[in-house]
Amino acid sequence: MYDTKSLLKSRGVWGAVIAIVAAVLDAAGVATLDDGAKNDLIDAAIKLGEVGGGLLALWGRVFATKQIAK
Repeated sequence: MYDTKSLLKSRGVWGAVIAIVAAVLDAAGVATLDDGAKNDLIDAAIKLGEVGGGLLALWGRVFATKQIAK
C-alpha cells in the first residue's frame, strides 16, 4: 500500500461517516415520531444506516489499496 488518495475517495472514511450520521440522528430523537408506522420506518432506516456504515467502513479498510494522503 504505497500509493495515496484523497480522504473523500476512501470507502473506509465514507463508511465511518455514514455510521456517525446514523448514530447522531438516532441520538437526536429523529426516530421518536408519534405516528407508529413512520416511527418504525425511521427506526429501521437508522439501524440499516448504522449497520451499513459499519460494514462499509470494514469493507473499505480490508480492501484498501492506497493510503490516505496527509
